[in-house]
Amino acid sequence: MSAPSGGTRLISFLAATFLQAVVLFITAWGGFRLWAAWHGAAWLRTLPLEVPWLYLVVSGAAWLVAGLAAWLMLLTSHHWAAAATAATVTFFAAFWWLDHFVLTRNAVFRYNERFAALSMAAIVAVVLVLTAPPIWNSLFGANDE
Repeated sequence: MSAPSGGTRLISFLAATFLQAVVLFITAWGGFRLWAAWHGAAWLRTLPLEVPWLYLVVSGAAWLVAGLAAWLMLLTSHHWAAAATAATVTFFAAFWWLDHFVLTRNAVFRYNERFAALSMAAIVAVVLVLTAPPIWNSLFGANDE
């Protein structure tokens, strides 16, 4: 077997960077949501929210943990890294749509609905392609453990 060419290494690097950036975005989003809801709990309880303030805390914590788990799997080349990344990104996309367009019926979110749909669909599609076994193995090598 020959060593990977410079072009293949660059593509692998860019793919890994993209995947980590998406997962770290989800992690940061969850962490910020958790922090903001926890520290603003007294104020949030006074508002007429469409969801309970505790929902914001729990969902933030869940995405913080899910993102960290997927990111650590990516960093350690865990054999479930591809599946964990694909699942985290796909479920986050579904959650985000449920959270913004079903649970909260705020008209502000409707202004960017098309942009959000296209952006999210493109990101999820790229993640699913990159984490598909043939692509994943060609970019990062098969993990036979």
